[in-house]
Amino acid sequence: MEVWWNGLTTMEQILYCIAIPSTLILLLQTILIFCGFDHDGGMNVSDTSGIDFDMDVSHDISFDSDVSDINIGDTSPVSDVGSMHFFTVQGVVAFLCIFGWSSIIILHGSGKSSLAIVIGMVFGIGAMFLVAKILQLSSRMTQSGTLNLHNALGEVGRVYLTVPAKGEGTGKVNITVQGSFLEFDALNNTEEPIKTGEAVRVIDIEGDCIIVEKE
Repeated sequence: MEVWWNGLTTMEQILYCIAIPSTLILLLQTILIFCGFDHDGGMNVSDTSGIDFDMDVSHDISFDSDVSDINIGDTSPVSDVGSMHFFTVQGVVAFLCIFGWSSIIILHGSGKSSLAIVIGMVFGIGAMFLVAKILQLSSRMTQSGTLNLHNALGEVGRVYLTVPAKGEGTGKVNITVQGSFLEFDALNNTEEPIKTGEAVRVIDIEGDCIIVEKE
């Protein structure tokens, strides 16, 4: 081992010092994720926090037309759903791993350090982008059924089924929230029913229902 190491050039030693540790870290991350430590063990190795390139794809997210099937307990802003975070822990590790090994391969093949570094960086950036895309798609799949009901406050919609007077039950209202056209159970705080077809505004939230008034 010592003979092999001493036979390497300085550039090769540097690249191996980058490639080997990053590969071990990448393997460790993968093992921990498959073992569920990112969810249950308190060690979040799948952290997706990072520099947001504002590649917001929230308009691609579709919600079921029945709000009862949507998780309304989540308070994350919809603009965060599906954002691509480029510089993450996984992305940096993937960059170092792919950069290191591809540079080593090119260096051994051509003997040109500059060419090896350039090609290694291209492959490394490609790996980082791929990881960011995978995390983006994963985030979208996880959160595609999530709606913060409080985003409906102040929105204007139209009554689908008559909303009875206060204390007499619920009606149905169609409102566009977070870019999706949804149907909500609605309550009325006045003594007059709000009939089908009338425009209403959301003034409050009560449990899984919205409270509306005539617009």
